[in-house]
Amino acid sequence: MQKIGIVGTAKNTGKTTTLSFLLSSLSHFKKNIAVTGIGYDGEEIDNITLLPKPRLLIEKNVIAATSEKCFANSDVKFELLCKTGLRTALGEILIVQIIKPGLLVIAGPNKKSDLQKIIDLISKYEIDYLFIDGSLNRLSPMSVVDRIIFTTGAARNNIVSQLASEMKAIEKIFSFPQRKCNYENVNSIRIITKEGETEIDLNSLLDKNDVLLLSEKLKRDVVAIIIPGLISNEAFDHLLKALKSKFCVNVELILNSPINLILAADFLDLQKLIDNIEQSDISIKYLQKPKLEAVTINPFYPFLHNFHYEAGFISKNDFYREMKSQLTTMVVNIKENGEELIKQIIDSKMS
Repeated sequence: MQKIGIVGTAKNTGKTTTLSFLLSSLSHFKKNIAVTGIGYDGEEIDNITLLPKPRLLIEKNVIAATSEKCFANSDVKFELLCKTGLRTALGEILIVQIIKPGLLVIAGPNKKSDLQKIIDLISKYEIDYLFIDGSLNRLSPMSVVDRIIFTTGAARNNIVSQLASEMKAIEKIFSFPQRKCNYENVNSIRIITKEGETEIDLNSLLDKNDVLLLSEKLKRDVVAIIIPGLISNEAFDHLLKALKSKFCVNVELILNSPINLILAADFLDLQKLIDNIEQSDISIKYLQKPKLEAVTINPFYPFLHNFHYEAGFISKNDFYREMKSQLTTMVVNIKENGEELIKQIIDSKMS
């Protein structure tokens, strides 16, 4: 079962459109599809702009994991496969199979451990592709997926050069290699030297004060530091300075996944974070590494006119060309060349 995360960089960047297209297209290819989400993102009308938002269209035979109260506002018919025992603000998460297609709100778990339980339960049903709906502010559990598709668009920023720069930084973060080792399930920081290793039990989110404690343990012969949890941007800067002050060179900084590095900084400051890394004596490696599969783009943005929001659009051609010129990752406008993404997803699973 391939686990594919769909991550929106902001509201109205085309995440639901992308996900609906993938579910529909792969269902027509007779693939066994499942879908769940991280948290809740299913309103019919955007709460800020009051513009209509596309709902998630679920085809017949698709398996969905969503909260029980979501079915009150959905028009699908379904067969209950199992109860998960996991609860959200909208009730227990149920795993169902759709027997009559329609629109469905997806509200899944917020925690990585709960998402993994959903994945384990869904894997029993001979699924080809499990899609996980998420966004930047709910990104942390996405480290469990095999592939990630980012959606971006003018609703985030209508200056295409800035959108391209952001996604280029994301692409760079995903380019750092995976580190094959026996530390996939560690929950504490490890400092590895030529003579052995030291375990440090600190908070799951490493902050500036934690780094001060960590730096006291650093020695000149350190070869790697494993940080399985999150690290703040400020803590990251202090760690780089601490390594330099201890004359530690050629150090591997091993993080759980690219998600940890993305969450280390404000999304707008990712390039600065990358610059700091490249100017240091460390190399970034990951314990888990989802593949950056594609970036989908949406030229739509809401603009305020006469005290209410209306639909606006930037040039879809200029947007596409700029993204293509900056990225090596596949760039897709779902309404123009979405079939290319479908082909890549199917070909990747077969290879």
